[in-house]
Amino acid sequence: MRDAETIHRRLLRFELWALETLARSVRDGEEELPLRSMKILGHLVGTHWLWLSRLGAPARNMEVWPELSAAQCVDEVADLEKAWSSFFEEPQRLDGRTEYRNSRGEEWVSATSDVLLHIAIHGSHHRGQIIATMRQMGRTPPYLDFIEATRRGWVE
Repeated sequence: MRDAETIHRRLLRFELWALETLARSVRDGEEELPLRSMKILGHLVGTHWLWLSRLGAPARNMEVWPELSAAQCVDEVADLEKAWSSFFEEPQRLDGRTEYRNSRGEEWVSATSDVLLHIAIHGSHHRGQIIATMRQMGRTPPYLDFIEATRRGWVE
């Protein structure tokens, strides 16, 4: 059985792979997605940086809903991968709790492991919204299932 650190690393690696794959698909598409879908794509990047900051890791200062192009999102993922790798260099962080202020200004304390699970679930939710829009436009979205990432070796 895998330990908690390994599971969280795998989930975050999957999350970044899926985000990058989706951003590349949007970037390479023949027609642009509606503004709302582009905002959601940027939001996925922005929230990664926000959570890294909340977790006490070095992070880029970025809005929660930044206006980013798909190409910018692809570029950001490379930096996010480095930032998350650095975060996991201190595995004891996973056992801790994270104090933060949410976007409404409320103060909270959450288990760090819960925050990491939230990031993966949050990303899946929003990727589904973008994929639904792509299908409505007649585009074929990328295959982003976790099992696909493991089959292709993107997540070990």
